[in-house]
Amino acid sequence: MVDARCRDMNRQLADATDAARLTLKQAELPDLLDALDGSSTAAVPEALLREIKEVSSIGGTQHLREARTTATHLFLRMCCLDNLHNLCLG
Repeated sequence: MVDARCRDMNRQLADATDAARLTLKQAELPDLLDALDGSSTAAVPEALLREIKEVSSIGGTQHLREARTTATHLFLRMCCLDNLHNLCLG
């Protein structure tokens, strides 16, 4: 019974992995990630290459992650202030 369950779970994992690979390939994500790493620029639109260079010039993906974190914190603070304001008026 345990062996059958393990085989079933392995099959499900293999199916999900294949579906994920197909989805990523359809979105051309592997090629785009290679372009971000600088290892390949094949089949990447010129406009996207310009954006990649621009992002790289300001600190790359790490800068974007930090900016997203900062924006999230600011948004949460704004929501807290808005809730506090509503409590004071309500």
